Amino acid sequence: MNAILDTRTRHLLTVDALEVLYREGILAPDERVELIEGEIFDMPPSGPPHNGLVNAITKLLVRAAGDDAIVQCQGTVRLGDRSLVMPDFALLRPGPDYNAALPGPADVLLLIEVADSSASFDRNTKAQLYARHGVGEYWLIDINRRTVERYSEASEAGYRVRHEAYPGDRISPLAWPSLLIEVSSLLPA
Repeated sequence: MNAILDTRTRHLLTVDALEVLYREGILAPDERVELIEGEIFDMPPSGPPHNGLVNAITKLLVRAAGDDAIVQCQGTVRLGDRSLVMPDFALLRPGPDYNAALPGPADVLLLIEVADSSASFDRNTKAQLYARHGVGEYWLIDINRRTVERYSEASEAGYRVRHEAYPGDRISPLAWPSLLIEVSSLLPA
């Protein structure tokens, strides 16, 4: 039996079109969605232990970054014309306007996702997206596996280097090799 090819056209959104949906009230201002390669994805609601861990990591990163970076917690990052994401953390290069415009890959020092139910999506879809857009370093904090996956050396095909760190290990962002972070401080107790 011959397979019938689906020739229907998909209409993908741009970041500008998504902003119109918000502005016109089609999407509520508090509706949490991400635009990934033109498709809108609902973001799952977060709860414990995710929220508590995000609060603890925010405190740790703000103290550690000082004036060397801007710690953006659950804010928006623009990745080209068809992707607008909301990672749990973006460590951004400091600038005189504190990145008043949406930060893009050139502004990002490190993106971090904290995952419980979204680990597979963050590990596959998000990691590929971040690498394709040139985000130099990405960490996935997997609550269930109790690991921090560190991705670096972005390429069009994905990240070339993946390293797993466990409680008892220490890791540091590529932007601050002298900043050693206990993996256990990034995970729930």
